[in-house]
Amino acid sequence: MTAEEQRNTFLYVLGQAKHYIKNYVKVSEIREFVGSTYLIKNNGFSNKRKNEGERVIYKSLEIDAFTPIVLYFITSNYFSEYAYVLCRNAAIIAIDRLELVLNFVFSNCFTGMNQIEILNKIQKIERIS
Repeated sequence: MTAEEQRNTFLYVLGQAKHYIKNYVKVSEIREFVGSTYLIKNNGFSNKRKNEGERVIYKSLEIDAFTPIVLYFITSNYFSEYAYVLCRNAAIIAIDRLELVLNFVFSNCFTGMNQIEILNKIQKIERIS
């Protein structure tokens, strides 16, 4: 890769989010996400149309097989054990309810609270919005 090509290379961040109260993210959802990413990287659907006049999806998207992509899968609940393993093996950053809450801990919403107050507030969280 030339220096000019390196300057013009983009890093893409792709993600999927699921809002679940009781359900866990399943392996099938991770596979679907990986498959969609594969199609995008190979222009499997982004630049194709069936009929004349049909709009092209992601017309300006220029991703080739070697374009760096960071994948995130976020849920308001948790991942099944095998879904989490698949995320790890496929280099997908898996963010569950606990990690979302911990991100809040390090944000300003807990400024000035002591440990007991933070714990009480975290335990009352039913939904991440």
